[in-house]
Amino acid sequence: MIVHTKQSMRKIASERLKNFIAQNEFIQNKQHISEQMAEILCGRKEFQNAKTVFAYFPLQKECDIRACLSRVLKEKKILGLPVVSGKELIFKQVERIQFDTSMPPQLKKGCLGIYEPDESCPSLFSADINAIQTPLLILVPALAATKTGTRLGKGGGYYDRFLPLIRERLSLSQYFVLCTCYEVQVFDFLPAESHDFRMQGLLTEKEFYPISRS
Repeated sequence: MIVHTKQSMRKIASERLKNFIAQNEFIQNKQHISEQMAEILCGRKEFQNAKTVFAYFPLQKECDIRACLSRVLKEKKILGLPVVSGKELIFKQVERIQFDTSMPPQLKKGCLGIYEPDESCPSLFSADINAIQTPLLILVPALAATKTGTRLGKGGGYYDRFLPLIRERLSLSQYFVLCTCYEVQVFDFLPAESHDFRMQGLLTEKEFYPISRS
């Protein structure tokens, strides 16, 4: 039996994702796939009840949730996107999203090449700030995930440090952590450690997978 490490699974997941997004079918239907995810998300009570949604502006090789971001703003919910500050994430409010431009308004390229809220955007959550209106829905990117709540990121540990802060400051009924990835990134098993934060749900372009809290 082959025992995979996180590092080896990252390689396998990266190769799967690379092959998937290179397919002509995906390239031609990328926007439709993003809209499919948004439709699934919007049908869930976790989205409908949320007053604030923390999400991310996707990189080219990340699950494209841009349609989800648009729906958050359309539904008049508060949208927070992350800023990388050292080893931590600070979530700031973004009030408008525009995708048909090289530099979306209110955003700038951050230190990791990720679009981040600029200095004009107010902070919603950091190590020193908690201005969240709850319930809070958090969309977390993943390189790989399981239907039982294990998430594998790129190895930076940003969400492993951020999510415990949420757990410390909010009650379980006040937040919901939803992992987002394509179906091809879903595995039956992934290695996990005691400090890894367990997801409460999984969203792909095919389905929403609820995860038992037991």
